[in-house]
Amino acid sequence: MRQSIDIHFVNALTSYWEFTTTTVVYPSDKSLEYVTLGLISEINEFANDSFALLIKHQDGVLEVEESVLDLERTKLLLELGDILYYLSRLCIHLGYHSVEGFLVNAQNYLDSVSTKSLEESDFFTTYMALNFASGTLAGLIKKYVRGDSNYQDLSLLQVFCESYLFIMFLIIDELAYDLNSDLKTVMDENTNKLTKRKNAGTIQGDGDFR
Repeated sequence: MRQSIDIHFVNALTSYWEFTTTTVVYPSDKSLEYVTLGLISEINEFANDSFALLIKHQDGVLEVEESVLDLERTKLLLELGDILYYLSRLCIHLGYHSVEGFLVNAQNYLDSVSTKSLEESDFFTTYMALNFASGTLAGLIKKYVRGDSNYQDLSLLQVFCESYLFIMFLIIDELAYDLNSDLKTVMDENTNKLTKRKNAGTIQGDGDFR
């Protein structure tokens, strides 16, 4: 993981999770369904914005033409922030009441072969990993929502989902790195954006720059 999981990061993510709670505008009885759909929707928007980039691959490195770099990079980082928002809300609604609780098994995931391979993947391969992980999460949550016998307990669903949740944080971290940024900056920019929207009363609107 490009972002060090140290006390500073834990404190920053804790503050971010607490902040997201102040922005909730969806019904509590549909929270899992809402944030799951929001997560999938934002990942799709990230893909759509990626097509606007003039991209070429060289040794697995993302290269962007200077004429489109600034605006499109900003848009993609904003979309990453929205993905991070819904992922964080999903963690909370799955029963992680603290960042420390979520990160308790972090080292196991960091040491895994699939995690280490992320840093060797190109931009689109990394995005496809994000797409796969979110689809798997959606499938697990669907089984819980419809009441499948093996998925009726929220704490058990948390266990099923944990590895996919964590790897999605790693993927956001890696995509941010590919875009010359980092996870902490994505978190801060999303906080700034949502704070402005909340103050302006446009948090339920549409558009990247409202």
